[in-house]
Amino acid sequence: RAPPTPRNPRAFLIDFLPVVRRSLQRDGVVIDHIHYFSDALRPWIERSDTPQRVLIRRDPRDLSRVHILDPDDGGYLEVPYREVSRPPVSLWEHRLARARLRQQRRGELDESMLFAAIEEMRDIEAQARTTTRSTRRNQARRLGLRVIAEPAPIPP
Repeated sequence: RAPPTPRNPRAFLIDFLPVVRRSLQRDGVVIDHIHYFSDALRPWIERSDTPQRVLIRRDPRDLSRVHILDPDDGGYLEVPYREVSRPPVSLWEHRLARARLRQQRRGELDESMLFAAIEEMRDIEAQARTTTRSTRRNQARRLGLRVIAEPAPIPP
């Protein structure tokens, strides 16, 4: 017998993502200094005068969007970054950037500083990758020159 398959595979996968509870504000949701907003949230925001807490699931491999549980129908609403021009980042990268900013003793942390730190870390990594590649190539060239530069022994 085949194992049972879920009716909605997407919702099934989302159900296993980590949960965060936040209150829904006029400008959307803020999780770890990152703002999320979608026009689909407007009816929920306008529905009540006091901010309501919502259940949010997010994929630690891609923080560019979160899934907010609709209390009425039990489905999930996908909500992207408020600024969709920001690159997708992982939770691991996000934590490294926060630690780097803390280490640099920067003051109050905000979203733009966080993404600037992530971009800086990515640039450093790319530069190190090309530097390492060129360094290895130069070492191989020097090794080749050493072999050619050494005179061959003359047989007696």
